[in-house]
Amino acid sequence: EGELELPETGALLTADVVDGEGVTTADLRVAHDAEWFDLDELPPSLQVRAWQPGDRMVPFGQHTPKKLKDIFVDAGIPSTDRAAIPVVVAAGAIIWIAGVKRAAFGAVQPGATARIVRLALHHRQQKQEQM
Repeated sequence: EGELELPETGALLTADVVDGEGVTTADLRVAHDAEWFDLDELPPSLQVRAWQPGDRMVPFGQHTPKKLKDIFVDAGIPSTDRAAIPVVVAAGAIIWIAGVKRAAFGAVQPGATARIVRLALHHRQQKQEQM
């Protein structure tokens, strides 16, 4: 559990551990900027970084790797915005392009996964200066 301030993007990445008992498929689809992973499949620490040319991941529901550039294009994300999107890495494998797409790695099985970690990206509201 914890949180990581991402000053480059003005966002906050949080991780919360929850008991998997009673978690339903509907619970797992609550927010666009959050994903759930089987805690027992994750390494002790995760890395958060910007995407790099040539990065690949196996998207959830697929069996073959796909370039992050192609995932960004499919999602309609302009090239100028991509550097600000955090990429979460577990043991060298990309598991989540925050707010865009998750990997097949660490999928939660409702009713079968005992411990779950919820990763969430929180965008900070920019305060407007008053004149």
